[in-house]
Amino acid sequence: MAPESSTGKINLFTKLGHHLRLGSSRDPSRSPSPNPSSKPASTHEEQQWNVIKDSAKTAWKAMETALRLLEKSADACGPLKSTVGGLVACLDLAKNVIGNWEEYAKSINEELGEIKRQLERGKFKRTIEATDDQGDILARYRKIDSHFRRLLSDVTLRTHVEIGKLREATDATLLRTLMPVDDAIYNSRYSTAVERRACTASTREQILDDLRKWVQDPKGSKVFWMNGMAGTGKTTILYSFCKWLEEDNRLAGNFFCSRASTACRDLHNILGSIAYQLAHYSPAFCSQLCKILKEKPNAHMLNVGDQFKWVMEEPLQYSKDAIPEGVVIVIDALDECDNVSATALFLKVLLSYAQHLPIK
Repeated sequence: MAPESSTGKINLFTKLGHHLRLGSSRDPSRSPSPNPSSKPASTHEEQQWNVIKDSAKTAWKAMETALRLLEKSADACGPLKSTVGGLVACLDLAKNVIGNWEEYAKSINEELGEIKRQLERGKFKRTIEATDDQGDILARYRKIDSHFRRLLSDVTLRTHVEIGKLREATDATLLRTLMPVDDAIYNSRYSTAVERRACTASTREQILDDLRKWVQDPKGSKVFWMNGMAGTGKTTILYSFCKWLEEDNRLAGNFFCSRASTACRDLHNILGSIAYQLAHYSPAFCSQLCKILKEKPNAHMLNVGDQFKWVMEEPLQYSKDAIPEGVVIVIDALDECDNVSATALFLKVLLSYAQHLPIK
């Protein structure tokens, strides 16, 4: 859009230069008397301008209709719908910019018209008011320059905002390809169905205090391993721990496995779900992850080792300076996952990468 604006600016100043040459080339002693019956010079230009605007509006309307119909018919194809939706958003932006351009052009043409009127006045009146005319024309030049600057600023700002919105929409589409399991979040609706809850007040204080100290210790180990017999309250403790982490803005992701849910007991869903949550926690991680997903859209479908590398380790390494200290990921009840060998491989990969990651 910037090139179009620059061209418009050149054309208008060319037009202005043409008016000035007309005025300056006349000999004051031979200035022809005005002919009241002649048409104003701007009439033909206005007619041409109106024809161009009408043609442009017709073509614009046809393109807009076609794009909006295509957007409606693309429901069955997610990527196509997302792409067309982006084009429609750009079209709406361009409509806003064009509308503003016409307003600015109108103001600029008004200034040009007044300058032309002053330059084309008769010799005597122009001589008497020469000083006033000079100051007024210079002031109008400044107004024209101001209109151009405001137009370019408006276009730049609107473009920046809309591009940001498009990028957010594209990133959201990419992140959903990770197929996160919302039921696995510690306080999801599913947690109510399985009666998952926090510890009773004033209970489990020692273990919770140990967990908080571990989080706040920058030299502490990267992994806190909690084990115990089934039914001893590990899930309840981690629920309370997650709640505290979230209130302290330290919870980057969590996955609570559950034997009662097909999705929550599939170990291959863990990394994609945690990466999705971490992307919403850290914009820097999100940016790096989306770059990888554009190149490797099937990263979440790889084996556990390669999946960890592409959706966790790589984006974390490139965004580690932007991630605050003491950020934690919580995984509960790995023993409730279906595939024992895959679980063993997951733990091996996790422990091998953990020491080099900027999170706990």
